[in-house]
Amino acid sequence: MRALLIALVLVLTAGCSSGPPSDLPEDFAGTFTYTKGSVPPKYHYEWTLTFTATDATVAWRPGYDDKTPPWTTTTPITAEARATFYRTLRDAGALQATSTNRDGGVGGSTGSLSVIADGETYGSPHLGTNRDNHDLLEAIHDASVNLLPATVWDEFEQRQKHWGAGS
Repeated sequence: MRALLIALVLVLTAGCSSGPPSDLPEDFAGTFTYTKGSVPPKYHYEWTLTFTATDATVAWRPGYDDKTPPWTTTTPITAEARATFYRTLRDAGALQATSTNRDGGVGGSTGSLSVIADGETYGSPHLGTNRDNHDLLEAIHDASVNLLPATVWDEFEQRQKHWGAGS
């Protein structure tokens, strides 16, 4: 009976660990770049999300002028948010062999991904350039947006609108 009680306590407290989730690689980190599709300059932007074990930095660049300094912000991220991000990328297929396929797409949003997980480097340098990887681009985009608080993205969108009004 005592062994059963100990086993029950262990099962009930197993999910109460304050450490990172067990399926999250300790070295999980990387960069995702998203470029808005072919639109007039005042609506165009690109941003790069760089994430580590403790924080994420977004560098947002309005328009097509790559000489304009990007707007940046760094936000702390929790182990749980990072684990959710990892699982979403893994489940979407982003942590598979590197893809360089560029056939079949013109004019839409594009992106690139480079991540390290379990000592391996994974990447997709030409996302959104074909029908096969467009869904992967959208999944990574959505996961990246969900990694950070909505207020971060709201601020960038407001700055983009203000910048676009002056164009």
